[in-house]
Amino acid sequence: MLILSGAGDRIQLSLTGAALDVHVTWVDTASGVITPGRLNQSATPGFTTVCPTPPASTQRNAKSIHIRNKDVTDATFTLQHTDGVTTIDLFGMVLPFGRGFQYTDQGGFRVL
Repeated sequence: MLILSGAGDRIQLSLTGAALDVHVTWVDTASGVITPGRLNQSATPGFTTVCPTPPASTQRNAKSIHIRNKDVTDATFTLQHTDGVTTIDLFGMVLPFGRGFQYTDQGGFRVL
């Protein structure tokens, strides 16, 4: 489970090489109200926020992160959690063309 609960909390990709397709799903909880959310995007070299900071007084549970390299070159990425001050690496790898990676809150990290 990846919980985002602070004003600066977010999950990001540090990426070199090819661009990657990213799909992220989450569930927000605020005062007992549960609201699902998702984001589709293309991550380019550099830093890309893949699961944004939740609204104030909200906890965000990242349910799944799906990444696919559709480019013809390899991509090196590191999935990171930051609170806006401290950044930690959660998972990193070289992702060859056509390969995928996923995180699910039930299954953890997995290369496809």
